[in-house]
Amino acid sequence: RIDVIEYIKEKKVDIKQIETLKHGIYVKASEYAIEVNDFKKHFGAKSIEPGDFPWFYLRDRALHKKTEQFLYSNNGKNLWILNRTPDGKILSCQSRKLGKYKSRYLTYDISKLYEEMGNEFPFTDDQKTALTKLSTLFNIMRIDMTRPVTIFEGPLDAMYINGVAILTNNIAEQQYRIIQGLGHEIIV
Repeated sequence: RIDVIEYIKEKKVDIKQIETLKHGIYVKASEYAIEVNDFKKHFGAKSIEPGDFPWFYLRDRALHKKTEQFLYSNNGKNLWILNRTPDGKILSCQSRKLGKYKSRYLTYDISKLYEEMGNEFPFTDDQKTALTKLSTLFNIMRIDMTRPVTIFEGPLDAMYINGVAILTNNIAEQQYRIIQGLGHEIIV
């Protein structure tokens, strides 16, 4: 694990925020991300308001002022943790069952969202792989690229500071290359 940190530090490059966000894969991700209203309609989700059941869950985690990053479905008691693009579309999400359930988290990358919603994912295998890996980097398109970036396992942690969540304790090669391209101090 230390080798990865040292490699990232040695190989980082200076990239301006606007240059990174205009990179082809980011443009495609923003263009093909899911509209919030389409997501709400398909999954029966709604916005969270103060006093709603999931609002108290978020308040207990000091996230109740970031409700725009979440949706909720009464059916199944799902809290939807959203990975949003700068223009507010949904790049991917993680569903967390609230209450006493064995399986608590389920991740929907962009290709899985397309599949679940019955839409064709219009990309070649290479593009699909790149977009899918990008979409599993929670908060990647909303971080301040002029500041150090902290890497977390879970998306809730990444919401507290300028962070990206990789949704696992092992980083994939494609995820590593995307993060490396940020060109700033990386904290793991």
